[in-house]
Amino acid sequence: HPWRTIAVWLALAAVLVGASGKVGGVFTTDISFTDKPESQMSRDILKKWQGEPLFESLVISSEKYAVKSPEFQKFVTDITAALRKHPDKIDPTQTSNVYELAAVQPGAELALISKDGHTTLVNARVLSDVDTAVESVAALDEAVAPFRADKDFTILRGGFISANEAFTTASEKDLKAELYVLPIAMVVLIIVFGAVVAAFAPMFLGIFAIMLTTAVVTLISQLSPLSIFVTNIVTMIGLAHVF
Repeated sequence: HPWRTIAVWLALAAVLVGASGKVGGVFTTDISFTDKPESQMSRDILKKWQGEPLFESLVISSEKYAVKSPEFQKFVTDITAALRKHPDKIDPTQTSNVYELAAVQPGAELALISKDGHTTLVNARVLSDVDTAVESVAALDEAVAPFRADKDFTILRGGFISANEAFTTASEKDLKAELYVLPIAMVVLIIVFGAVVAAFAPMFLGIFAIMLTTAVVTLISQLSPLSIFVTNIVTMIGLAHVF
């Protein structure tokens, strides 16, 4: 009973897609181990002690001024003060710069100054976890935004959150690119098989497999959060089926 089988599969797909769309998925950008290596044990201790230890660094450089110049010190000091105006997003007690470090521990500040003496760091602890860090980092960017207008200085942001944000953005772009491949694949299949119907069959099965698997994965994520990159893996495997 081929048509009955097809009807059952379509009904099952409709139920799964509808259910997954209603409940939504629980996908995370957090990285954790399934076992307990020393690095994970240390991270768990730090989280229990002071929450998620997420730090972002501002790399501040200037070709015109050296780090030890009054102009550079004023610029960095003003940025540090601006960051501390957001205590709900950025921990003011764990936001520091090279000049503050030099005051409490002379000599230690050299680790925060580049060899040419024209670049330094401002470190800030972000008060959030990996999945909710977007708002906290937005506050950091908002505080720094007015200072980027100064052409004598260059400000770059780096850290685990920035790297994670870049990976997520790249993943989203890759997913869109993978979907753009479908029309090209359709043309290739038509040329190979020499018929539209024959080419449409594997394409339909691939798209159907992607939709069905995405729905199942979304429902499974309700039981245990899954990596956000799982959508890329599902799409990649589905497209591999087409070819």
